Amino acid sequence: MNFHIIKSIAKGSIAEELEIEPGDKLISIDGNEIKDVLDYRYYINAEEFTMVIEKANGEEWELDIE
Repeated sequence: MNFHIIKSIAKGSIAEELEIEPGDKLISIDGNEIKDVLDYRYYINAEEFTMVIEKANGEEWELDIE
């Protein structure tokens, strides 16, 4: 399984509002594995999408972004 570690969160962003933190892992977007930044940008371009994040404590969060 590929994942990407989130390095930073912009102040006032949706990510900050959803309590995503540096060190969390991005697991997938809409069930799609994210292989690189091109995949990431492609999948977040949708009007709505679901993102799976693994928190530092190992808990998985499924976040619906609209």
